[in-house]
Amino acid sequence: QAISSIIQPFQPKISTSSEESAVKIANLYTMPEGSKVTTTGVVLAPTGLLSSATTYIQDETGAIMLYGKSIPTNLQPGDLVSVSGTTKVYNGILEIVVDSITKVGTKQPKAVETKKVEIKHLSNLVKVQGTVKSVSKDTVIIDTGEAEVKIFVKSATGISLSEIKQGMKLTVTGIVSLYKDELEILPRYQEDIVIEK
Repeated sequence: QAISSIIQPFQPKISTSSEESAVKIANLYTMPEGSKVTTTGVVLAPTGLLSSATTYIQDETGAIMLYGKSIPTNLQPGDLVSVSGTTKVYNGILEIVVDSITKVGTKQPKAVETKKVEIKHLSNLVKVQGTVKSVSKDTVIIDTGEAEVKIFVKSATGISLSEIKQGMKLTVTGIVSLYKDELEILPRYQEDIVIEK
């Protein structure tokens, strides 16, 4: 017993020192491209679902895209991971090209509720509510009352928009991405699109 009481106090110090070397996600956006970084965040989408060899992580300050063949294909939303790699801008989106990634726990992802999708939301999980202005096979435009928001469905998700009609009220959760300088929300699952009665 005496020995365990001596060892015990040392354990928490180990974990805090490793966390201190990790950069908060928001700070990654202020660093020069090509920086070697380590950060920790919670996974927001299954690996490869929205783009090949890609996932997204968030912390309380923001979110970032991860890219690389070394990302485990079995990562799921809620996995808390420590990531090391190099920052790179790809099609206007900052990403970490991953060297190593380790699962360190689990944490519930938090969707940022907003009426207007802005560049500060890039790669993060957001939730918007609005009225359907138009719908096509893979795109829905909703009016939140403050802005028009584009929702784009990637074919790999298997999400169907067949039930969605103009004038319906929707709540949509998804990852904010950038396509040809236009912000859009990428839902991950059918359940990310809720028709409000």
